[in-house]
Order: sequence, then C-alpha cells, then structure tokens
Amino acid sequence: MLALDTNVLVRFLVADDEVQSARAARLVSRTIRDGDHLFVSDVVLCEVVWVLRASYGFGRAEIADGCRSNAAA
Repeated sequence: MLALDTNVLVRFLVADDEVQSARAARLVSRTIRDGDHLFVSDVVLCEVVWVLRASYGFGRAEIADGCRSNAAA
C-alpha cells in the first residue's frame, strides 16, 4: 500500500506543474496498474481541501466532484 502526501495529491488533482503533475499521475497509474492500493490519511485529505480552497479558489462542489471523479483513476 502506498500512502500519498498532500503535495502529490494536489499535483495529481490540479495538474498545475507539468513535471510534478506528470510524476504524480505516473505514480498513481503505476500503483493501480500493479494492483496495489493508495492510502490517503484523514489529515492529508483535510490539507488537500484546505489547499484547493485557499490557494486555488475551488469551491466545495468543485472539490467534491474532483475527488469523486479521480477516486477511480
């Protein structure tokens, strides 16, 4: 099982940095392809929501939709 930290998860969801976002996407894809699981702690999830709201200006509905649509990625 691979635990994701806030930075990796934000890069994966927002894709705001070409190099880092690509690395995060490859990590997530490879982990899923290999049949492994990804773990996101409650603290990391709270931090991700805070970063998406405070730094990127996303609203609650956008954050919830983004998390749902990427949960099966």
